[in-house]
Amino acid sequence: MDDPGASGAALPAPIEHALAAATGGTAAPAASPILSGNVGRALIWLALPVLGEQVLNMCVLLTDMFLAGFISPEATVAVGLAAQFAWLVGIIFGLVGTAATAMVARAIGQQRPDEANHFANQAVAMAIGMGAAASITVISMAPYVPKLFGLHSGAAAMATHFIRIHGLGQILWGAMFVGNACMRGAGDTRTPLRLMAIVNLCNMAVSAVLSLGLPGVVPRLGVSGIAAGTAIAQTFGGILVMATLARGGGRAKAAVITGAAALRLRLRQMRPCPATIWRLLRIGVPAGLDGVTIWIGQLLFVRIINGLAVGDEQTHIYAAHIIGIRIESLSYLSAYAWATAAATMVGQSLGARDPDRAERSGQIAAKQAAAIAVVLTVFYLAMAPRLYGLFTSQPHVIDIGVPALRWLALFQISCVLMIVYPGALRGAGDTRFPLAFAVIGMACVRLPLAWLGGYVLHWGLPGAWIGMFGDMTMRASLGAWRFRQGGWKRIRV
Repeated sequence: MDDPGASGAALPAPIEHALAAATGGTAAPAASPILSGNVGRALIWLALPVLGEQVLNMCVLLTDMFLAGFISPEATVAVGLAAQFAWLVGIIFGLVGTAATAMVARAIGQQRPDEANHFANQAVAMAIGMGAAASITVISMAPYVPKLFGLHSGAAAMATHFIRIHGLGQILWGAMFVGNACMRGAGDTRTPLRLMAIVNLCNMAVSAVLSLGLPGVVPRLGVSGIAAGTAIAQTFGGILVMATLARGGGRAKAAVITGAAALRLRLRQMRPCPATIWRLLRIGVPAGLDGVTIWIGQLLFVRIINGLAVGDEQTHIYAAHIIGIRIESLSYLSAYAWATAAATMVGQSLGARDPDRAERSGQIAAKQAAAIAVVLTVFYLAMAPRLYGLFTSQPHVIDIGVPALRWLALFQISCVLMIVYPGALRGAGDTRFPLAFAVIGMACVRLPLAWLGGYVLHWGLPGAWIGMFGDMTMRASLGAWRFRQGGWKRIRV
């Protein structure tokens, strides 16, 4: 809720007691350079490592699609559908990660390193428990996922098998996700980049070896090898991130980073503190519901797309959709990087009682991301056929996908702004308005327009994607309005 006196709010008594018992009263660090100097330069320094991390994540997804392309169109569909379902699990972890980023950033801005460390320990502990529950749930639900997405072709059984194997990696994926989010909130975006470079290179190498095999050494496992490589990498990543935090995380030496080294995992600080868990949930649940709303909307959106045809034609249309979305992920990379940078700067600036700098941070982040989107628009328009050709040798899939991608290219500024503005709002702890925008965009725009273009006007995949174009434009406009309106400056975390 809005609270005019929130910027300097003291911790509730239970949290103060937990800090007193668990810490040695570490002296507060000097004010962060994130809070002084050129805003645009600080954003770039924060965003570039996140962009590098996102590029590595994209390389994993593209590698999976590339490897699946060697197997069959059904394999491409199976890998793409499994990624859509994995997105839901990531949303659940994001519930904690979003709250942890906002609370750690606010504490660092207030020069309260012990408080930031307390929030980080509680968030990682929550993520470990959620990861174990997620693994059991994913493995149990695997047979029902293809039906949930309206997939009834030969790819359904392959997707079920992929999801079951992939579910094993969820146990520690949450710890990796949330641990990195805490370091970013503290202003360190370089340590997560270094760790995820190791994890993602491991993922690509293991997936390639297991799926394609090594003659006389490793059998060819096909799609199962791709899933196993991901599960192994996620488990390794969770261990790596927790080990880094246990010895004192966030020690990157970039000029814009300070206070991040305060984060350190300690078992005694990971014991549940109900007051802190409630604060994490109060901020995180709306963000989680935001993500779940988008995921449900995407599920129904995919069902519309899969309902455009049956049999082999259904497989080809969905393969074209999946490849197009993977290509467009280039735009999401930069958008997420600048949204993360904006969230850190907005949160720390509000903690330091500098709402004007917080507002400048969000607006400049949006402008920088939009400039990158213009370049990507031209790239998609010019390179659409060649980009599709990288991921499939099926001429019909290319014929379906290229016109749709060229239309999508025209909406890339909306695409990045619908991510950057909500990211800045979440950095302030304002998670309810992005949730409302997601509901409006999905229920009132994306799904009705997709049904109109796909079923009523019979425009195929480009017609169904009209709903996506309208949704992105609507959410970008609403996010910009809320940020300019300024109520997020009074949010209490």
